Amino acid sequence: MYIKALVKRSRGEVNESLEILRKLYNFNENNLQSMKEIGKSLSLLGKYKMAIDIYNEVLLRNEKDWVNKLNDLH
Repeated sequence: MYIKALVKRSRGEVNESLEILRKLYNFNENNLQSMKEIGKSLSLLGKYKMAIDIYNEVLLRNEKDWVNKLNDLH
């Protein structure tokens, strides 16, 4: 389902992708990767406030997750 959502988004089917990602999140609310992908989809749809709220929630749940990603870029 996760891969299907990413493929749909890459094909421009952002709303459909977002629906799948939300279902995945409802199935496992501890999956931070799904939350980040929801945020990205919301951002692509121009729903920036909602995307920021999602990203802030991810940060609250696991600050080190973002730090590790930043360190990987260096």
